[in-house]
Amino acid sequence: MKKAPGFAAGAGTLVAAMSELRRDRALWPAASVPAAVFLGLLLLALLAAGQWLLPALTQWLGLAELSSWYGRASKFVVMLLLWIAAAVLSLWVSLALAPPLSAPALERLVAAQEQRLGVPPRPAQSLLSEFWCGIRAQSVAFAGATPPLLLLWVLDLLVPALAWMWLPLKVLIIASALAWNLLDYPLTLRGVPMRERWRVWRSHPRPVLGFGFAFAAVFWIPGASILLLPVGAMAATRLLWMLLDAEPSLLPAVQRRARGLPNSSAPLSSRDRDKALTKATNEKAIS
Repeated sequence: MKKAPGFAAGAGTLVAAMSELRRDRALWPAASVPAAVFLGLLLLALLAAGQWLLPALTQWLGLAELSSWYGRASKFVVMLLLWIAAAVLSLWVSLALAPPLSAPALERLVAAQEQRLGVPPRPAQSLLSEFWCGIRAQSVAFAGATPPLLLLWVLDLLVPALAWMWLPLKVLIIASALAWNLLDYPLTLRGVPMRERWRVWRSHPRPVLGFGFAFAAVFWIPGASILLLPVGAMAATRLLWMLLDAEPSLLPAVQRRARGLPNSSAPLSSRDRDKALTKATNEKAIS
C-alpha cells in the first residue's frame, strides 16, 4: 500500500488538472461547453422574461393603465425592480441547469483524464445516463448542503453578533458539498453505488476535504463555478485514482490499473502510456 495522500495532495489535484487543461488544447472544446450552455440559458431566460413574464406582470398589476406623470414614474420604478428580480432569477436558474446539461461534455473530460492516467476502460454510457449523472451529482449535493446552510442563515438572523462563529462551518459544508458533487462524476460513471461512496470519505477525509476547500476557494468568484467545472471534474478523477492507488481495498468492485503504470499525480503522454501498458501486459504474461 502506498502512503496515504493528505490535505495538500487533494488540493493539488485541482492545480494539476488546471495545468493539464491549459496544455492540452484538444480538451478545450469540451471544457467550454458549461460556459456556453450557461450563457445560452441565461439569454433564453432573459428573453422569456422580457417577452412574456414582465408584460404579464405589468398587465396584472395594472401598470399599463397609468397615464399621469407620477403613475409613469411609479411604473418605471416597478419595472426596474421587476427586471432586476428577473435577471437574478434567470442567473440562478442558469447556474443550476448548466452543470447537468453539460454532463456529456464533462463525461468526455473524465474519459480523457482516465485514458491519460492509464486506467481500465469502462463501458460507454448512453446520453440519457450522462444527463442523469449530472442531475444526480447536483441534486445530492444540494439536498445535503441546503438544510444546514439554511439553519446557519437563520442563526445569523437571530444572533447576528455571532455570525462569525458559523463562518468556518459554512465553508466546511460548502467544501464538502462541492467535493461530493465533483467526485460523483467519476464514481457514477464507474457504477459505484451510493453506499460505497461514503467509504471514500471515511477512509480519506483529508485529501477529499483538501480538494473541496481548493475548489471552494475559487467558488466565490463570479462565474468561476461554471468556468472551473470542467477542471473540477478532471481533478476529481485524478483524486479518485490517487485514493484507489493508495488503498487497494477501497471500492473493490472498481478494476485497478495494471502494475507498472505511474501514479495519478503524474500525467502520462500517449507514448508513455502505451509503453507502460505493454510492459504491464508482458509482466502479467510471464507471471
